[in-house]
Amino acid sequence: MKTLFYISFLIFTLASKAQDSLSDKLIIKTSLTSYLPTISFNTGHANIELEKPYHKNSILLSAGYVYSYGPTTSGGLISPITQNHTSGFQAGVEFRHYFGKTKVFEPLCLLLWPLIFQLKGIKKNNAGLYVSGQFVYQYTDSKIPKTTFDAVDHTDLLQRHNPAFLVKLGYQSINKYGFIVDQHIGFGAQYIYYKTNYDNARILEFLYNADGRDGFFPKLVYSFKIGYAFN
Repeated sequence: MKTLFYISFLIFTLASKAQDSLSDKLIIKTSLTSYLPTISFNTGHANIELEKPYHKNSILLSAGYVYSYGPTTSGGLISPITQNHTSGFQAGVEFRHYFGKTKVFEPLCLLLWPLIFQLKGIKKNNAGLYVSGQFVYQYTDSKIPKTTFDAVDHTDLLQRHNPAFLVKLGYQSINKYGFIVDQHIGFGAQYIYYKTNYDNARILEFLYNADGRDGFFPKLVYSFKIGYAFN
């Protein structure tokens, strides 16, 4: 939580010093929802994203560190494999196109309350409704404690490779000081590949029940980001 506080403080400090007019230069963001613990691995994701606009298009590069909140099981409540620690990294590239529609339909805020943060945005090429395609790769390794038949304690390693491709629909709002709120939903496909020296591993991927097998699975995401647009 301290990391989240410092990032938020930095963004708000930069925003307070910005001028009213903003040019389409570099944008820096972080996804607040990524810091929440995941169901499967009890991990958070400290992340940063850089967006470089060009007219109504932009390129985004993202990177992050995956860290563990504590012991967990790989499949939520149903997997027999206990993991003491999980860590790793994530990196992605995204191409985004903006439609130039910056007006929020206000009654919709009653159903999608996060839209209230985007009611007072200014009109810019890189603001408003957008669609994007993203490729993202995540790697994690988890330490699995194990006691053998001779009562000797061992620690096995579970490696998880997870490339994915997503199509997203979202809305980005920029206020006159440069403060940004960016929300999107996305869906696509992911490939999950495991490598482990754990005997008779039974790895249940939450929602998809991979059961230790590699393969393609659907992927659904939601993200709430805050950031700052440099002038």
